[in-house]
Amino acid sequence: MNHNEILALEHKTWDALCISGSTLLPLLSDDCVMVFPDGMKLSKESRPTLSSILTSEEFVPWSSYTILESEVRSLDKNAQSALICYKVSAQRMSDRDSQSFDALCSMDFYQLRSNPTHFGFSFTDYPTAPLVSCAENPHLLRLITDTTMASEKSLTHDVEENRLQPATQSKPWRQRFRSHLVIVSLFLCLFLAALDTTIVAPALPVIASHLNATTSEYTWVGSAYTLASTSTTPLWAKISDIWGRRVILMIANVVFLCGSLVCALSRTPLMLIGGRVLQGVGSGGIIVMVTIIVADLFPIRERAKYYALTGIVWAISSGVGPILGGVFTQTIGWRWCFYINLPFDGISLIILFFFLHLEPVTTAVSTLRSFDWTGSVLVVGGTVCFLYGLESGSGNEHSWDSAFTLGLIIGGLLILLIWGYYEWAIAKCPVIPLRLLLSRSTVPCLLTAFFHSFTFISFSYFNPLYFQNVLGVSPIQSGLYVFALVLPLSAMTLGSGLFVQRTGKYRPVIWIGCPLMTVGTGLFIDFGPRLVLWKIVVYQLIAGIGAGPLFQAPMIAFQNALKPENVAAGNAALAFLKNLATSLSLVIGGVVAQSGLGDLRLVDSNAETEEDGGGTVDRTAFVAGLSHMWIFYTAICGVMTIASLTIQKRRLGDEHDNEEVVPDVN
Repeated sequence: MNHNEILALEHKTWDALCISGSTLLPLLSDDCVMVFPDGMKLSKESRPTLSSILTSEEFVPWSSYTILESEVRSLDKNAQSALICYKVSAQRMSDRDSQSFDALCSMDFYQLRSNPTHFGFSFTDYPTAPLVSCAENPHLLRLITDTTMASEKSLTHDVEENRLQPATQSKPWRQRFRSHLVIVSLFLCLFLAALDTTIVAPALPVIASHLNATTSEYTWVGSAYTLASTSTTPLWAKISDIWGRRVILMIANVVFLCGSLVCALSRTPLMLIGGRVLQGVGSGGIIVMVTIIVADLFPIRERAKYYALTGIVWAISSGVGPILGGVFTQTIGWRWCFYINLPFDGISLIILFFFLHLEPVTTAVSTLRSFDWTGSVLVVGGTVCFLYGLESGSGNEHSWDSAFTLGLIIGGLLILLIWGYYEWAIAKCPVIPLRLLLSRSTVPCLLTAFFHSFTFISFSYFNPLYFQNVLGVSPIQSGLYVFALVLPLSAMTLGSGLFVQRTGKYRPVIWIGCPLMTVGTGLFIDFGPRLVLWKIVVYQLIAGIGAGPLFQAPMIAFQNALKPENVAAGNAALAFLKNLATSLSLVIGGVVAQSGLGDLRLVDSNAETEEDGGGTVDRTAFVAGLSHMWIFYTAICGVMTIASLTIQKRRLGDEHDNEEVVPDVN
């Protein structure tokens, strides 16, 4: 970085610009000041050194900004190299707040950083551009606009498309095709990450037998994935603010692919568990990054449609996962539960690599220094300890009253409490800014989303368990029964998303979904030891109609209550809570169900399928245990409904803060 380069310092009002080095500083007049985030004013009497600026925690390099619009104002030849003053509309992806301000930089630096295709012009095309002396106009930030040059070469704003476009952009159909290609690739990544939550369950008995796994290892093949995904979710979002969404999404996909390959090639249970951990780490990044990128690309009302599609992805993966797992296990082998990720995620990775360009990359050392390392260690450590303790107590490895289990659970909770206090009161750049996210407007949204995830995972996990262990159907037939839930859920998810997009109203959708989901969950209590097809269809139909709208509506309400600069952190917090709810639900729901089973095991038992004989007692015991569990989940849905009633009404605008951001596909 040379002394003529422009340095931008982060400031919520976007009026903080500082030019480094000795060339420009003498040109400042007494009343021409630059405002730093801490309120310090820079004039010609106050000249920090270049090294002090570069090591400042607030320093953000110019390369971390995405230029949306540029309009040349003037050139000044008094500097060592020509100094360009231009009006610029720019944004940082972490803030997503594009605003206009005046900027200064050297000719050489601008030509080095600018993208002629993006800007549509280069300053080398204008050797006769007007030069204005500092002596003639000491206030460099108030120079007269060269309207001729601006009108000929500036970027144009397409009002109908509600996005910024360069004058030389490609044809609209190509732009739309590439944008749709990016969206499809994002959802394909999300589908594979969600699929691995359910596809392994039908294959676990065969996997355990093939690899000679112990009971503890059998449990951890499933648990390692959700534990790793939940504990690392906040870190992915925070790191993406440093290196950018695209790079972090690429890394998450590569980690997920590596984990899938390790699982597919596993020869021992420990190798398989290690692969599942890698898969979970990558999955946590994929899930949260897709949510954040959708928020980055579209205005808040438009997001409802795309978040509805993410809900459909989750619903389909929940229904298809057990079917694919059963088919692979019974035909070509359980290893294809993991091999299937390689070609599809590889294709999506290639597409995103070439077509998704959200922002430039910054590697500023000062940005790394501002990273909340302490908070990251605390949240990961606390989450791992807490969930590990729950998994150990719910399995056969340790009892609930053992020192090992209690130590992990209590220790994990204490670490999470310490993390919460540290993030609230101490951290300068917290992983999750609790002080900004926890308010009267946001807490009801978070609670609604948490309890929805807590309950919905029980539909995907315990209903197939009922179909197989009580009704005695095959994994494939069980998956077909689940489609009675998936189809109405998908339809309602999409329909409610379109409703929110067109009307800007999200509370009616939430208030309809919560009671219906509560009723549907309560109806599951009526499932008996004999197959009654109409009950399976109707009860799941009602539950699906209620659960569908709650995938995206609470998320939209939550984002709408946040300031633009907090949406990325808010998405990380929401994803973390939803993953945590999923992990807690499987453990707590299993414990509640197990309390009614006596000496029977909820997962390890093989219920008889004969209509007569000893199988009747087993089926009756299973039904009793599952009924206790559904009563518990119905109560949780009741709490969710009450929490949803306190969600505040806020205007849902069409704008993306100031402008909608469109992925750069050039």
